[in-house]
Amino acid sequence: MKHPDVIVVGGGVIGICSAYFLAQSGHKVQVLDRGSIGGGSSFANAGLIVPSHATPLSRPGVIGAGLKWLLDPASPFYIRPRLDLDLLAWLWRFYRASRPAQTRRGLLALHDLSTASAELFARLVETENLDCGYQRHGLLMPCRTHAGFDAELEDAARLQAASIQADILNGAQAKRLEPALRSDLPGAVFFPEDAHLDPQAFVVALADRAAALGVELCPGEEVLRMRRSSGGVVQVETAQGIRRPGTVVLAAGAWSVALARPLGLSLPVQAAKGYSLTYAKTKDGPARPLLLVEDRVAVTPLGDRLRLAGTLEFSGLDLALSRGRLEAAHGDGLEAPAVAPGAPGRADGWDVPGAIPAPLRIEPSADRHGDRWDGHA
Repeated sequence: MKHPDVIVVGGGVIGICSAYFLAQSGHKVQVLDRGSIGGGSSFANAGLIVPSHATPLSRPGVIGAGLKWLLDPASPFYIRPRLDLDLLAWLWRFYRASRPAQTRRGLLALHDLSTASAELFARLVETENLDCGYQRHGLLMPCRTHAGFDAELEDAARLQAASIQADILNGAQAKRLEPALRSDLPGAVFFPEDAHLDPQAFVVALADRAAALGVELCPGEEVLRMRRSSGGVVQVETAQGIRRPGTVVLAAGAWSVALARPLGLSLPVQAAKGYSLTYAKTKDGPARPLLLVEDRVAVTPLGDRLRLAGTLEFSGLDLALSRGRLEAAHGDGLEAPAVAPGAPGRADGWDVPGAIPAPLRIEPSADRHGDRWDGHA
């Protein structure tokens, strides 16, 4: 495609969805990605579609907890200490957004946005017949301590006040709903409106539909820089040459910051990474998604696989992996082993897309037929 109307930088879920809808509107669209389509943050995240997850990360109390967690590299929320003026400015904004009034406004905005997003996911899966394991079985948040349960009850009350359905279950009720849970849990909160899917399968399937609409997919073509010409037109430069589209959609996750800077745009975004492990699931593994409250680990059934995803680490565009954080992603709270014996065997290459507020994730993933880790951020 020599003269696209729109260039989308980034072939993850945001970029591919943008390309799909732009093509439906009659635009000539080209998608550029430095790696494979759906091979970044969309490769191995938890795959949760959760309008219930509307409470902002920046909320009262999280700063104090974060300061304690700074001393623990395996904690659920970790900021690597370093002198970074952009990070300090971001943390100041984060602190100001943690006030109760700000949190309330953020909750309502996030719920409206995520509800609209959930509706679009369901519509796309149905209308395009996407084979991506989409299921709407809700999200269960089991607590293994009374303190954790009390905290979740407070959060559930805030969500209920915002008209978000949150069902409070005692331990026995939670066990009946999900037999894979331990028997000694004090309770859980269930969000029946939530859904889940295989994120990479969704992106790849929708990319195929977008291509059928005329979108040109260009995996392996990295955008080196963007600049404005004297006439104000944005030029997109890759190793294959310079393009001058009418519009650019920047969906490159954490790399969007550097790409936008030459255009005079300052994006208040910080790269962050999480970890996930994907295993073969045992017959006794959970049938619905879980979010283990104390460990902050998501457990997502994906057919005959089970994905465990958790932790959030602010360390810039650093591809290094922490063994302690990988181990922390296993969590606790299940009655019996939910994954088949045997662990993934070797690290296999790493990449880092994603950002906060659109979290960047580094996600090792064991494929179900071998001993490989495919790492992506």
